[in-house]
Amino acid sequence: MTGAKTGLSFPVWEIGTEGIVTRGAADPELLGELDPGTAVASPIEYDFALTRAGKMVLARGKVAVRSRFQCSRCLKEYESDVVEPEVFAEFTVTSPEQIIDLTGIVREYTILAFPVKPLCSEECRGLCPSCGRNLNLGPCGCSGRVPDSPFAVLE
Repeated sequence: MTGAKTGLSFPVWEIGTEGIVTRGAADPELLGELDPGTAVASPIEYDFALTRAGKMVLARGKVAVRSRFQCSRCLKEYESDVVEPEVFAEFTVTSPEQIIDLTGIVREYTILAFPVKPLCSEECRGLCPSCGRNLNLGPCGCSGRVPDSPFAVLE
């Protein structure tokens, strides 16, 4: 591999037979709009090795970002590192002037690494369904009776 570079776009001719390494930090704005309760708290760090293989360019690497989430059980906001350690992409080379752009790959793998159901901890007890108190702070003291559902007559 040749020396390390920064950036997410490379002309194929620059990659060469030895390949290149690129690492750096991308603007979190490239992720676009995220789910409510999810925010990016740092630039997206990336580290890739690009290699030529015949008429293909292979990209292998990882992405990482510090993010803020809202716990899906207790609604508390918390920060966590999101890391995707195995990013892989293939690009078909159609011309020596072709540009290999990793922006979409970084975006996709970062978003896919976000938790589907964010939890502040595996032990999170959530909210009391009756009074709404955060049960991680202790018992609520209410009767614990769940209010009747308007759909109860359907059971």
